[in-house]
Amino acid sequence: MTTAIVYYSQHHGNTKKLLDAIKAADPSVELIDVVASPSADLSSYDRIGFASPV
Repeated sequence: MTTAIVYYSQHHGNTKKLLDAIKAADPSVELIDVVASPSADLSSYDRIGFASPV
């Protein structure tokens, strides 16, 4: 099962730090920075998560 997490991380970068820990635990997870790849094709993923600062 392929997983992508689309994220936005600003200021302190804590969201990215959390996602890096998730990726370290499961290297098959692909992290997609919404700023760097605003038109990423997500159609090939079985699961898609979204992460942003609160």
